[in-house]
Amino acid sequence: MLKTIPDNIDVVISDNGNSCSAEFKEEFKNRKFIGTNHVIAPLENWNNAASNLDTEWICVACDDDIFFENAFREFHVYEDKYPDAEMIIFGHKNIDEEGKEINSWKVDTLKVLDAPKGYDIFKYGVNARIIGVVFKKDLYNRIGKFDETFKVTASDSDFIQLALLNCKSVFVPETTVGYRVWKKSATEQTIATKEWMEEVFYWQSKVAAELRKTNYSNQDIRKNTNEVIGLNLIGGLSSLKKQNKGIFVSLKYLLQFKYPVYATVKTQLRIMTCLLKTAL
Repeated sequence: MLKTIPDNIDVVISDNGNSCSAEFKEEFKNRKFIGTNHVIAPLENWNNAASNLDTEWICVACDDDIFFENAFREFHVYEDKYPDAEMIIFGHKNIDEEGKEINSWKVDTLKVLDAPKGYDIFKYGVNARIIGVVFKKDLYNRIGKFDETFKVTASDSDFIQLALLNCKSVFVPETTVGYRVWKKSATEQTIATKEWMEEVFYWQSKVAAELRKTNYSNQDIRKNTNEVIGLNLIGGLSSLKKQNKGIFVSLKYLLQFKYPVYATVKTQLRIMTCLLKTAL
């Protein structure tokens, strides 16, 4: 990832547990390393790097992600064009271990939205990947950084949704980054767990509290948060089906949680369809 960042871009590397070798540090000696005396959790690691950046804008990238050649050029174009924006969101390609494209996401047209309307683009879940989201450090501090309460999911989506409710945002129809997707990833291993869904409920409770400060109606808040919950339940049920766990395991999984009765009819039908396909 570091080799895809131009030399004139300030970079802070959170050296988790002081694990970076002397050779690696020498290779990237123009970058700033912030070591930790012990291994810290991933979100604490993100905050360690972001908090130590002395720049107006921040982008958080993991070591296996990549920036495409146009990434920083495109950022500077929109930074200059919309100086009052606090978050700029670019498209991404999901890439496998070998760097081959799996799929991609970007908005269809340029969208420039005042708070809280940027949230509407991602009201049912965040399609962007954190490496493709650039935000001002002042916004990062106002939102409260990345919530380290999360352990398995949602902290980046939580941060992005809360930020969009509180800032002017720009959605750019350009693909500038590659997000690495690994087989047997942490997402794959945890999406069908109670821990995953508990964090989704926590995430949406935070978003709902922020939405109540805006002009969103209680009906819209219930619908939006229930839709996110419903879509994550579908993800868990689909994972259980792929593992051939059977209908009883799937029902036991679903019955652990409060059913999202305010989710869209389409999503509720998809939940039922997942169960039916598992039963057949």
